[in-house]
Amino acid sequence: MEEIIVNLYLFWGTWQDIKERKIGNIYLAVGAVGGLAFCILEILMGDFSFKKRMMAWIPAVIFLFLAKLWKEKIGFGDGLLLWVLGNYFSIGELWFLLRITFVLLLIFSILLLSSKKAFKECQIPFLPFLWIAHTLWWGLQHG
Repeated sequence: MEEIIVNLYLFWGTWQDIKERKIGNIYLAVGAVGGLAFCILEILMGDFSFKKRMMAWIPAVIFLFLAKLWKEKIGFGDGLLLWVLGNYFSIGELWFLLRITFVLLLIFSILLLSSKKAFKECQIPFLPFLWIAHTLWWGLQHG
């Protein structure tokens, strides 16, 4: 059930990222509240590990640092989204998901560059590729 909720959440964000070219505060707040509820559920079930959760937030910290360093070529919203996802996934799961995402982004970028439709200031939304990667990963796990 958790994976369905996460996939629908990522789909909602994908739609918003494509339409508005940003990840909105309400979207992030809904994810943060859901992540907090998931952590509370883990605590109640005796399955919560603070160390595991802190490790899962490492990709978010890296993204937020790169967003600051590169003057938001990677958006802060993407980093905050990874923080939200760190409440649902382990560090290993999140790194695997990000590797699939980056491969999809690489393929798309190569196709875009080869079609000569790309330009220097071309921005590619991150969340659609994260949603596709999650959908593929979910399909491979249950297919």
